[in-house]
Amino acid sequence: MMRFVGAFLLLVVVFLIIAVAVLNPDQKVGEINFGPAGRFLDVPLVIALFFSFLLGSLLTFVYLVTHSLKQQFRIRQVQKENREIETELHKLRTIAVEGEGSHAGDDPAPPRSAPPEPA
Repeated sequence: MMRFVGAFLLLVVVFLIIAVAVLNPDQKVGEINFGPAGRFLDVPLVIALFFSFLLGSLLTFVYLVTHSLKQQFRIRQVQKENREIETELHKLRTIAVEGEGSHAGDDPAPPRSAPPEPA
């Protein structure tokens, strides 16, 4: 279901970009300054919007990939901890069964003698 929502939103964004491009075919962006990377003058609006969208998509993709990798690493850590805890729990359960109900470290209670008969 979420894939359909994501695809629909992407489709809406693409249609908006196309609508802006069709309605403003002769518009130009005066100057785009990338600092030391360079400076562009009189860039068509359609090209500026396209590259802005492309850059935003690329940055979002990089963020999502790093976030996904971090989550997978955390999931593996938690699964490993879970296995260790389950192993420890299983050992504790088998110790109680093997010890026949006595607690670890306790001496078994001496057998009780029968109570004296009333005279």
